[in-house]
Amino acid sequence: MENNMTPIRNIAVGAVAALALLALTTGPVAACGPEEAMTHFGTVASIDTTAGTVTIVDAGTGGPITFKATPDQLAGLKAQLHVSIHYAEVDGALVAQEIKV
Repeated sequence: MENNMTPIRNIAVGAVAALALLALTTGPVAACGPEEAMTHFGTVASIDTTAGTVTIVDAGTGGPITFKATPDQLAGLKAQLHVSIHYAEVDGALVAQEIKV
């Protein structure tokens, strides 16, 4: 009977090891809180200097994401530019910390 359990035990041990490896490799990403700055990559879709915002089409999701930005950050932007926006979430809004073209 012991021999019949060995393959099942090997599968169980392998599954536990795979889950442990997954937890170790994704742990820091899941630990990011809203106060920690993050980065999105995409293409500028629109700039609203009155509202102080820039909207990009996110390269990862294909959806629009709008960020608050300063006039200096918006100054060199135009539609269709590829950008990375390093941002933080502040009071529910995405606030650009740095915009790179």
